[in-house]
Amino acid sequence: MKRNCFYVPGSTSLIDIERDGVTAIHKKTLEQLRKEHPTVVMIDLDEAVKQIDDEIVKKYVTEPVEITEDDFEEALSELPPLDYCSRNGATTFKCEEMTISHYTSIYCWTEGRYFSFIDSQFMSHEEIVEKVKKSKAFS
Repeated sequence: MKRNCFYVPGSTSLIDIERDGVTAIHKKTLEQLRKEHPTVVMIDLDEAVKQIDDEIVKKYVTEPVEITEDDFEEALSELPPLDYCSRNGATTFKCEEMTISHYTSIYCWTEGRYFSFIDSQFMSHEEIVEKVKKSKAFS
């Protein structure tokens, strides 16, 4: 079933889900919302989620930067790491606490160097190492 929502293009969150032409929580119409959010639109929920993810990528995902061994070790000891993996000459892990949505700080040790960046928690060990090795910081 198609669901609509109220969304401000360029933002990283929804205002609310649409139910019977109004917001589900406060029962506001699109016209009422436009008084607070002049660019709000009512669009398909799946499309809004895609736009939100695109905005998050633009605003939060970063390229790898080289860090110190101390920075790497400190991040490893702060919270239990997510997806700790050590194989094929590299060690990777992700911060258990998300930056936003499913994006988090990711750490990589490879070829004696340490790196960090923000990206999707769903990246595999191999994808992390590949991103690091293709980065400007690695060259």
